[in-house]
Amino acid sequence: MDDRTYSFLHPRSYANLLPEETIHLVKYYANLLNCTPREIDPNGDINRNITKWARCLLAGDVDAVSSNSHEGRRDAVNGRASSVVRLSQLNDDGQPITQYAKVIHFFVHEFRESEEMLAYVQTYQFTDHSREWGCAQENKIIRLNREGPMEVVSVTALDEGIGIMKRADKEYLIVRRRILLDDEKNNRSL
Repeated sequence: MDDRTYSFLHPRSYANLLPEETIHLVKYYANLLNCTPREIDPNGDINRNITKWARCLLAGDVDAVSSNSHEGRRDAVNGRASSVVRLSQLNDDGQPITQYAKVIHFFVHEFRESEEMLAYVQTYQFTDHSREWGCAQENKIIRLNREGPMEVVSVTALDEGIGIMKRADKEYLIVRRRILLDDEKNNRSL
């Protein structure tokens, strides 16, 4: 996909789409096909059978991203959350936007004789604190304000897995790639 390799990792399970998931999947395909959701019949065009996967190895990322349902199984063993991702999409005006989301589950869906690798995500409303905390780059230290809408996205939209840090009853996302502090950025430009 997108000339990059993505892998879904076990465990896997077979399931049927819930009604709410079906609505979000119809919106995804309508955006993909540049049509209205009314042009896709959820009872005729949408196959409700899916294969859910626990984890996804993203292109160029060393760690696998877990689904939220898989995280629940391993909470007792490991306190590190790995179900949060940074993703890139285009808004309604065709401009790129960065979003942060929790992966509810990864799944494979067949639509019009083509298999799609997808993720069902809970997006977040967020505030970027990177600059005020001394980072030269934006989107490095993100405070989660509240949960946003649910969406279906292609795994190609997922850029990277993100770590979560809790501090004073607030949750922050810490992006793993190297953080440049303002002093380091100034030294590089000399």
